[in-house]
Amino acid sequence: MYATNQRRNFAEIERRLSQISLPEITKMLKDHNTYPILLNKDELTAIIRLINMSSSGANASDLAMLDYQQFIQFIPQLAFVCFQRPPIDKSNFPPVESLNALLTQFE
Repeated sequence: MYATNQRRNFAEIERRLSQISLPEITKMLKDHNTYPILLNKDELTAIIRLINMSSSGANASDLAMLDYQQFIQFIPQLAFVCFQRPPIDKSNFPPVESLNALLTQFE
């Protein structure tokens, strides 16, 4: 019994270490002058929840965490939300322009 609990604990630690949380995402976006300038907390939370609800990842019960595959889905969604309105409106351009603007913002 002890061995299975220990394995379960290590699996939980591994799962937690392979995910990024909402506070970590918020810090990353603050460091790159994206949050709260280009989007607010409600929009950020909505994007993360939408991705978690649409994917059947390991963290389906935790709507404030993203794994690697979900993070890959998060970046384009973030770009579309941030750059489809003022102050930097790329809505008249192809979607790739929003992604380029986000990557430029992150430089």
